[in-house]
Amino acid sequence: MSLLAVSASWTQEKPVYHGRFVSFENVRACPQRSNIPVVVGGHSESAYRRAVQQGKGWYGWMLDPDAAAHALAAIAEAFKRYERPQELGKLEISVTPPSGKITLDDAKRYAELGVDRLILLPRRAFSETDLKEFVSQLGVAVVSRF
Repeated sequence: MSLLAVSASWTQEKPVYHGRFVSFENVRACPQRSNIPVVVGGHSESAYRRAVQQGKGWYGWMLDPDAAAHALAAIAEAFKRYERPQELGKLEISVTPPSGKITLDDAKRYAELGVDRLILLPRRAFSETDLKEFVSQLGVAVVSRF
């Protein structure tokens, strides 16, 4: 379903949407709030366009630094072609590196590329102390842990 259609159902009391693949009106909705943050994933031109035009963020799954650089270059190209609504603010970039293959140098490279958030899935279980020590070297805080 189109993100615009979903957004209409989230934000309008009596949502109406007519798009290429989805069309509705006269439906009952109970909108919760108007600024639900949408994070877009994917590695296609249309995914990058959606991220620029409609997303609060973009998420890359299992990307090493080279693959992240490639995706971020494609996103930069999308920014040249498509207008970003001012109310969305900065596009936040999140990446999950390949499990068990991240070093401190890698983490710094992701940051230099413009990645805002690394979501780590370590191959082995870290103790809370080990995880906090590793993350403190990056100068960031642990937000959550699985």
